[in-house]
Amino acid sequence: MSTINSSSNSKFTKSDKNKLKNKQKVNTNKGLSIKNIEIKKRKIFKPILNNPYINDPIFKGFKFIDKSIQDNLIGLLFANGSILHRVGIINLTKKEKKSIENGSDNKETQTEQEKEEEEDLSYVNYGFNKCNKLLEDQIKLIKQNKINKDDKNYLKYLFICKQDLKFNENNSNLMIKHLPTLCYLSNVKLIQLPKDSNLKISTILNTKNSIEFLLISNGGVDNVLRSFIESTIVDDDAKDNDTTSTTTNYLNDWNYKKVDVKFLLTSQPILKKDKNANNKNK
Repeated sequence: MSTINSSSNSKFTKSDKNKLKNKQKVNTNKGLSIKNIEIKKRKIFKPILNNPYINDPIFKGFKFIDKSIQDNLIGLLFANGSILHRVGIINLTKKEKKSIENGSDNKETQTEQEKEEEEDLSYVNYGFNKCNKLLEDQIKLIKQNKINKDDKNYLKYLFICKQDLKFNENNSNLMIKHLPTLCYLSNVKLIQLPKDSNLKISTILNTKNSIEFLLISNGGVDNVLRSFIESTIVDDDAKDNDTTSTTTNYLNDWNYKKVDVKFLLTSQPILKKDKNANNKNK
């Protein structure tokens, strides 16, 4: 009998021993609670920097506008003879001229009508990057007192189709959070348009791509549109609609204060070091 036992033990290989150990581990884990097998975590304090613009009561964010007001506003913006209507005709005629000329180098003197058309085009700007750049430039001019609020090229209204913006991993809603602050400092009124306005704007302007950001200067705002906006879309904290003096004072106030930093108690998982990975790197 002793010879039989010795022969059976010799057949018990290392792989069999490893399998037996794994089975024992599985059996022991079955009896453990979820808390015992939960990943260990370390408590940490995460610093949070307060945004001074959000805490300031003058920065309210995007103002809610009643749908009836938005609909009337769209009617005025797209009316015959409006700045958008005129610019749309100019864009269309330019496309037709290009197709007729076929790249000819004929340079003619600019007529009075063409000068007026170029002037109208300068009053209407669209696109996220371009609008941001123009707003930043106006802030600099206000700070340097080098701009007149009655000038035709003075930026007046920024229309945004917020409901038509599509956000994804590469394009989050963080890209527009700064606009209320930027508009306040540049003395530009920020106005939300109703859903599907981006396609309507691109149609009237005869552009290929949809337009979610539309910036109009003083020269492109007629009296009817101006009076409607100023009477219906009023800033809550402003007694009058001119915030140039407030903006200038705010920009020139360079009293630096201690950074307001707070800490949030949170946790993060404790990761085990992978020795095999370190050896591979070596």
